[in-house]
Amino acid sequence: MFLHDIIMAYAIDNDNVIKDNAMEKKNLKIGKSTIYETLSTINTTMFLPAIQRKLVWSNDQITRLFDSIMRDYPIGTFLYWRINTENIFEKYSFYDFIKNYDDRQPYNEVCKSFNEKEILGVLDGQQRMSALYIGIKGSITRKQKYVRQDSTNAYEKTELYFNALSGQTPNEGKDIQYEFKFLTEKEAEESNGQTLWVKVSDIYSIESFSKTNSWLRKKGYTNPIVEENISLLATKLLADDNIINYFEISSKTMDEVLDIFIRVNSGGKELSKGDLLFSTIVSQWDNARKKFDELIKELNDMGQGFNFGTEEIITTCLYLMDLQTTLKVANLNSENIDKIKNSWEDIQNSLILTVKLLSDFGYCKDNLTSKNAILPLTYYVFKSKKQDYSSDYSEMRKYLLIAQAKSIFHASSDQVLNHLRSLLTNSYEQNNQTIRELKHRDFKVEYMISADHDYLLFTEDDLQDVLDRKKSDITFTILTILDQNFLFGEKAFHQDHCHPRSLLAVESLTNLGLSKEDAERCEDLRDRLPNLQILEGRKNGRKYNESFISWYNNYTQKDSILCLPTNVSFETKDFLNFYKERRNLLESKLRELLDLPKAVENIHEGSNAFTDPLSFS
Repeated sequence: MFLHDIIMAYAIDNDNVIKDNAMEKKNLKIGKSTIYETLSTINTTMFLPAIQRKLVWSNDQITRLFDSIMRDYPIGTFLYWRINTENIFEKYSFYDFIKNYDDRQPYNEVCKSFNEKEILGVLDGQQRMSALYIGIKGSITRKQKYVRQDSTNAYEKTELYFNALSGQTPNEGKDIQYEFKFLTEKEAEESNGQTLWVKVSDIYSIESFSKTNSWLRKKGYTNPIVEENISLLATKLLADDNIINYFEISSKTMDEVLDIFIRVNSGGKELSKGDLLFSTIVSQWDNARKKFDELIKELNDMGQGFNFGTEEIITTCLYLMDLQTTLKVANLNSENIDKIKNSWEDIQNSLILTVKLLSDFGYCKDNLTSKNAILPLTYYVFKSKKQDYSSDYSEMRKYLLIAQAKSIFHASSDQVLNHLRSLLTNSYEQNNQTIRELKHRDFKVEYMISADHDYLLFTEDDLQDVLDRKKSDITFTILTILDQNFLFGEKAFHQDHCHPRSLLAVESLTNLGLSKEDAERCEDLRDRLPNLQILEGRKNGRKYNESFISWYNNYTQKDSILCLPTNVSFETKDFLNFYKERRNLLESKLRELLDLPKAVENIHEGSNAFTDPLSFS
C-alpha cells in the first residue's frame, strides 16, 4: 500500500482528524520542498521520534538513492508529525539525525531542548532522510573489510563523491547510471580518464543554482560532460522541489500517531509494538536505547545465536519487576520505568545468565520455540541471585521441555506467565508496596503446578504425543534435553535421521523384500522422534544417505548416540524392530526425566499396537 493510500485510509477512519476534503483540513498537509530547504531544517526543526530505528542502510543503498534522484526516479513520500514543543519532554523523546556516522558509535543523540515552538518528527522516510543528510553534509566511518579490528586503519572516514564523468550511458550489466561512492580524500584524488570525483557537499555548498556556472569556472571545469553532470546534480540538490514530497500530520494524541506509524510501516519492515512503546521508556531514560541495544547484541551473540528484540526485553523487565506484562502504555508509566532503570544491572545480569544457561542446554534461535518460556527461569535467577545453578539444571531442562512440548504460551501467554510467577512467590505489603519473594531456594516444576493452574502438568497422553512427534524444533529440543551431558558449546549440531529417510521409501523397502504394508509403515515412521539423533554439523554432512549400519560401523563415537538399542539389527530391512526398541528406550528416559511412573506394561511392544501406523500418530 502506498503512503498516500494509507494516510487517506486513516483519514476516512478518523472523522475527528479529517472531514469532507481530506487534502484541505488542518490536521493533514501535503507539500513539497527542495533537498536544500529540507536539509536546512534537520536538527533545528526536524528530528527523529524515538519510535524510529537507528540507521540501517548500507553505503550501496545510499549511493543508489542518489542515482535515483539524478534519473528522476521517485524516492517515495515522507511523513512528518508536527508537534508543539511545550512540555514535550514530559511525554515524549526525540533524537538528532546522525551527521557523521561511525560504526563504533551508531547511536543518535537524544535532544535535550528545542529552540522552536513547533518541530517536525519524521514518521516515515527516516532511512532516506538520514541517507541524504549523511551523503550531502556528513560522512561515514565503517569497518574496512579484511582489516583487523585493532589495526590503526581498521576504520576510515569517507565522504560521498560523484563521478562527474558518469551518466552518459547506463553501465553494461548494471542498473546504476550515475556513479556515487563513499571515498577517502586520498581515494578521490586517484581520478583517471573515466572518473572525476567531485565531493557532493561541495556542490551543495553552492547554495543557489544560479551560482553554478561561476562555481564551475572557479573550479576550472570545462569538459562539457562534467559541466552538464554537475549542473544536473546542483539542480537536484538546490532547486528541484519535486523530489521531497511529504504528508504532514498534526495530532495531539500518541495513539493516533502510533496508529498511523504502524500502518505506514506495515508495508515495509514492520516494527513491533514493543519497538513503538520503547519510545515511552526512552523519553524518561536517556541511556535506554544504548543499554537495550548492547544487551540485545550480547544475548543474540551467545552460543549458536538468538533473536531477542526490544519487545522481549521490555516484557522481561515488566515481569521481573512484578508488573503486568501486557505491552500497553499504561504499564510503562514513570513509576514503572524508574523501577526498571534502577534495577537495570540486575535485570541485565539475570537475562545474560539465563540465556547462557539456554545456550548450554542446546538452545538457539532455531529451536527455542517460545521466548516467553524463559521468563519464569529469568525470574527465578533474578530473585534467587545464586552464584551456581548446576543443581537446578535438570529441573530447568524439564520445565523447558514441558513448556514447549505443550505450547503453554501460545495462547493467553500473559495469564499463564502471571500464574506461574504467583506460584513461585509469596507476597507481602511493605511501605504501601507489594513485595514478592521466592517460596523456595531451588527450582522445581512441581512448584509451578496447582489444582487451578496445571499448565505444566505432564500426562501419559502428553508423553505419547511427544514420542510420536515428527521432526521439528521440539524433537530437536527433546533429544538435547534427554542427553543431560549434552552441551552445545561453540559447535553447531544438527538433527539427523538414524536410518536415512531416502532409504525408507516404499519402493526401496519393497525391493529389500518387505511387504507393501510394512514398507508403508516404515515410510510413515521414518521422520518421527525414535528415528532421529543429534550430530555435530560436519559429521552429519558426511553421513548424508549412507545406511545406518554402514555409518555406525565406521562411527568412532558410538557411545554418544542417545538411547541406541543393542539387541536389534541395524539393517534397513529391520527398521521396524529398531524403531520399536528405540522408542521404548526414549520413553523410559522421558519418564525418568519427567518423574512419570513406569508403565505397567509397555503397550507399544504388543503386535496389535505396533502394526497400526495410526497408533504412532
